[in-house]
Amino acid sequence: MAKIFCFGNEFIQEDSLAKELVDEIDEFKIIRCSSPDSLISHENLDDMIIIDVAKGIDKPMLITDIDQLRANKSISAHDLDLGFYLKLYKKMGKIKTVKIIGIPQQGDKEALKEQVVCLLKDNI
Repeated sequence: MAKIFCFGNEFIQEDSLAKELVDEIDEFKIIRCSSPDSLISHENLDDMIIIDVAKGIDKPMLITDIDQLRANKSISAHDLDLGFYLKLYKKMGKIKTVKIIGIPQQGDKEALKEQVVCLLKDNI
């Protein structure tokens, strides 16, 4: 069974929705992560699903190609984002594939939750 990880920052409004949604999803065991580097401590990353907020989308969507993720222009170690770490782990051979469920930065929580649950059911 796939491991499901959720990222976000509950203290920053535009990055908090993913964690708010997974708090209400009981059907799956979802591991809440505060930092992308926490993935390195988990075994079997090859079969994982990540839930995170994505800018510029209006409904939850499945992303299967991490090379499509836009990299932020990092100016310090604190600016490294999830896409950077996923690409690094892929180069290191820690992961081959990953599924990411991108969540819009805002929207109707109940409708978004239902869509996320459907995506999870379809991809586990």
